[in-house]
Amino acid sequence: MSELKWFHWLVLWGQHTVLIMFWHRALFDLPELLGLPDHWLLKCLMGLFIPILVMMVWKQFRRFLIHHSPKQFASS
Repeated sequence: MSELKWFHWLVLWGQHTVLIMFWHRALFDLPELLGLPDHWLLKCLMGLFIPILVMMVWKQFRRFLIHHSPKQFASS
């Protein structure tokens, strides 16, 4: 179990593999559209980090909505 602490960052990727899988392929064309070099490493990094960044922003947005939503009170 002590070896797991070195790989705790993989848990985040493991929880969102479907999102990464679909966006990874969709983002392969992004460097060309942005005029960036067409390099495989750039494509892989964009395909991994953009979906994870979107997922983290979505989680924060949901947390914000939960804490700032109007409270429903039961009337007596």
